[in-house]
Amino acid sequence: MISDSMHLRFLILFLMILQQVVQLPAQGDDPPGQPVLVAPADQSTGNPTGITLSVIVSDPDADLLSVTFYGRKKPDSTDDFTLVGLPDTQYYTGELNGGSADIFYSQTQWIVENREEKNIVYVVQAGDCAENGDLVEAEWKRADTAMKKIEDPLTTLLADGIPYAVAVGNHDQTPLGNPNGTTDLFNAYFGAARFAGREYYGGHYGTNNDNSFQLFHAGGMDFLVITIEYDPGANAAVLNWADSLLIAHADRRAIIVSHYLIGPGNPGNFGAQGQAIYNQVKDNPNVFLMLGAHYPGEGRRTDHFNGDTMHTLLADYQARTNGGNGWLRLMQFSPANNSISVQTYSPWLDQWEQDADSEFDLPYNMNDAALDSIGSVGNVVSESIVEIPWTNLDPNTTYEWFVEVSDGLGTLTGPRWSFSTGDHQLDVKVFLEGPFFVDNMVTDLGTSIPNDQPYDMPPWNYNGTENVSDFPPDVVDWVLVELRDAPDSLAAGMNSRIFRTAALLKENGDIVSTDGVSLPGFPESINKELFVVIWHRNHLPVLSASPLFNSGGIFQYNFTQDAGAAFGGAEGYSILPGNRWGMTAGDGNADGMINDADQTGWNADAGYSGYLLFDLNLDRQSDNRDKNERWLNNLGKTSMVPD
Repeated sequence: MISDSMHLRFLILFLMILQQVVQLPAQGDDPPGQPVLVAPADQSTGNPTGITLSVIVSDPDADLLSVTFYGRKKPDSTDDFTLVGLPDTQYYTGELNGGSADIFYSQTQWIVENREEKNIVYVVQAGDCAENGDLVEAEWKRADTAMKKIEDPLTTLLADGIPYAVAVGNHDQTPLGNPNGTTDLFNAYFGAARFAGREYYGGHYGTNNDNSFQLFHAGGMDFLVITIEYDPGANAAVLNWADSLLIAHADRRAIIVSHYLIGPGNPGNFGAQGQAIYNQVKDNPNVFLMLGAHYPGEGRRTDHFNGDTMHTLLADYQARTNGGNGWLRLMQFSPANNSISVQTYSPWLDQWEQDADSEFDLPYNMNDAALDSIGSVGNVVSESIVEIPWTNLDPNTTYEWFVEVSDGLGTLTGPRWSFSTGDHQLDVKVFLEGPFFVDNMVTDLGTSIPNDQPYDMPPWNYNGTENVSDFPPDVVDWVLVELRDAPDSLAAGMNSRIFRTAALLKENGDIVSTDGVSLPGFPESINKELFVVIWHRNHLPVLSASPLFNSGGIFQYNFTQDAGAAFGGAEGYSILPGNRWGMTAGDGNADGMINDADQTGWNADAGYSGYLLFDLNLDRQSDNRDKNERWLNNLGKTSMVPD
């Protein structure tokens, strides 16, 4: 049995140990150190379109670190831009309560006249465009006249006009306020057919345009706008459609427009449909703004969910003099200030309304537009170099990036660095049958090769200014390199051509720039897959059978290994000594066929020396070897390159 004195000793010992534990300093409680840039150099230019980002990270407590890299294209513009909201226009189109179509016309005319000054990038009419739904077509004709002003390419200087949408309100439905009724006149005047083919029009739900979406770009950011028809019952299928759009376009900043969202005041109370929409979309972090009308007055509210903020605005002036007196809403986005400045203006009165409900600022973070996680590296030892590749970058584009370093207890965000890419590069290898001998090509043309590229005549008609003053001794001849952007080689016809350049062909098959050393570059971005066509003045052209392989911004292809490297295989290609393959000699008139017309051309060149079209083996002579060993051997072959 333990005595009381033993209990006391144990208690004292336990308290002493506890005191030591409590007084021990926390391990690893200092934040990580600032990351140190290794590569690429800050603000450097001419970098490849596939690059390795590299930093040195450290931690004063020598904790293991996790490093996450973030980057994006540097925004092409941080200029302010403006969205315009047109509330209920029903009394203008219906010419009721003192309203007139001229008031509506003054609104859209003002938008056109101020498009450039205020950088107006999008307009939305928030429903109740008309007063009597399908009953009075004259109202829709007036609305049509008003909106045509902002979609006119001549006055807006935009091919598709100013991007815009018209939402469906309760007065646009027949019977009034019945979402299960008809919207025939709305769809006759503002249906999908009106917007089809416009770059900003995304599409619609179901069989009509009552619920639609639009896409636009401004201030270096991509936006999605979804308009949802007035429906107090909040159709679940429509809400699911909207939710699916937000998920599919998670990289776009999203705005929801529906006629009745909230009532007046700050905060304005959600209506039934507004609450249902909010509940459906609130878990999509890209939704930041909802716009409504319907209820006369002004209102707003701000809601937070999972750390994200959503602003909802109401503006409806139909209860005022003359059916609204032309009041509209301007929302000026300022990326530099991370704010949206809301203003209220009437072109009809040429007046600004500046009370606290009509003019205010909303905070909104725009500095991290299109910011993506490039990748993460874990369990990093302090004072280590951490690297991660960033590939498939666009050429001649400026990017910015930074890292976040975490030791498990705290996270430090490093400074932002930037760099610019140069052209993509081409690493292509091809042989010509004519000059091929043993394992490479002869360079007999030498000084006969013209200093200026020779493809400025039919059928190539290439007007490039490539020029070489002194040819390196290992150059065989000029070739014309053509790039095509297509889903596959069969679809890589002439209409998929995106770039051409004249380049030098070396004796080992490498194609190089006019300096005789560097790889040819090209500035175009690629939307599908990249294919290459090689043209030579007296050989059949070849198209790559497969897409070029992108290795860090260098697009590679080797035509020499087998017939399958060329589209169409051996039909338009030739086997060479050493089981190599090359472009077929004999097409001296470059018409894509090796036939009797080429012999006629050879007859004209025969016996001459120099840079000749019918010198098929490129030895500076047009003689029987060209005819018998090249033309005759390949007679009947044709180009397999799709037109």
